[in-house]
Amino acid sequence: MMAIISTTSTNSEILLFYLAIYSIMNIGVFALIDSLETQIGSTNIQDYAGLGRTYPLIFLALTVLGISLVGLPPTAGFIGKLLVFTATFEVYQVSQDYLILLLLIVGALTTVISLFYYFKIPLYSFLKKRVSSSEDDKYTWSINYIIGIFCAGIVIILGIFPNLLLAFFK
Repeated sequence: MMAIISTTSTNSEILLFYLAIYSIMNIGVFALIDSLETQIGSTNIQDYAGLGRTYPLIFLALTVLGISLVGLPPTAGFIGKLLVFTATFEVYQVSQDYLILLLLIVGALTTVISLFYYFKIPLYSFLKKRVSSSEDDKYTWSINYIIGIFCAGIVIILGIFPNLLLAFFK
């Protein structure tokens, strides 16, 4: 909502950057979750306990994508949220509309709340012990794993070099 409200004809690349990054992050997460569901037969977060040792690359990619969805550096999600929040604050400074200020506050609060949800994945996968180990814990690579890991890499690269994508939208 903030990206749409703050978009003008002069800064439409912010909206396009945010939409592209958000799409990449979600495609990566859903691809990895789908593969994990196929592999372990569950999408329940408690069933991920201890699987970070079995599938380290997969859960590292999920962690990176979660960090990006929250909007923490050095990911593209951080750059996207920074651009959107900055543009929205500039709109607020010009208009002095308190609804835009409320939108900024709600956006900041939902970012903090999302931190608790997205960080459950690394908490369970890397810090909790696996209750039972099955023989199905073998790495079976699929196209979804590759897509998810690729998306996590893109999120890091565009977090460090956001101009690669921003220049494309200008």
